[in-house]
Amino acid sequence: MDEIGEPRSHTASMKRNRSDRLERNAPAPASTSKFQSDTGSRLSSWPDATLVANREGIAMFQAMTSVLLDLDGTLIDSQPGILASCVATLRALGHEADETLDIKRAIGPPLEDMLKVLLQSYGDDRVDEAVAAYRQHYGESGLFGSEPYPGIRSSLEKMRQAGLRIYLATSKREVFASRILHHLGFATYFDGIHGSVPGGALDHKPELLAHILSQHDISPSHSLMVGDRRYDISGAHAVGMRGLGVLWGYGTRDELETAGADQLVESTADLARTVLSMVSGKQFAS
Repeated sequence: MDEIGEPRSHTASMKRNRSDRLERNAPAPASTSKFQSDTGSRLSSWPDATLVANREGIAMFQAMTSVLLDLDGTLIDSQPGILASCVATLRALGHEADETLDIKRAIGPPLEDMLKVLLQSYGDDRVDEAVAAYRQHYGESGLFGSEPYPGIRSSLEKMRQAGLRIYLATSKREVFASRILHHLGFATYFDGIHGSVPGGALDHKPELLAHILSQHDISPSHSLMVGDRRYDISGAHAVGMRGLGVLWGYGTRDELETAGADQLVESTADLARTVLSMVSGKQFAS
């Protein structure tokens, strides 16, 4: 919702007329009136002190603020699909795989690190082969074994309506993350979808976050990283961002506190309120 500036060619008389109209609280032009009405009703629960109006009367944050969101364990429960792909990977490498394998604590790091840990109990070091087998299965079917956490869609809507720019920052392959968001109908909430890419340059959170900040000209002081694992928090701090830890994912409270999370949120119902409070410095009602 960028501010739309006046063309330089307008005359001083037209500017005065427009100023008079605004001062009299005249209705906005037809092209924006419906948007204003909708925006006003949607934002009525948020304190006016944190918002300003641009020349078209559209509510927005005074400083453009961005929130970067992790995917697995933050927006979606991806464990069923990841487990299925891990089992398929082990079988492809000739191992007897236990379908009740507990992989919860392995979700979050780069894929190579996760599979290395998984293979250790089999005395197998074929990480590259495992990565190829995993990505083949995950791309064919595993990625569809993901479900959004209850309340996440509403949280995304509230953050978007409040004027935040929203970016995905995941260690998952970017192409898979994009397919998941489109499959779930979440893609339209995001200004950018970012994840790991071939070659490994963005496999780790500090490099990934630095890339996102640079590409979108985001100031670390006007942004926030949200995630469920220590990698999200330490990655955020490494690039000068604050980190909000969520407690419904795969990490524990102790893990996130030890990593130095700036704040924790226990429920998806409180996610939007907590994010908006942190980026604005003000308290919001639920």
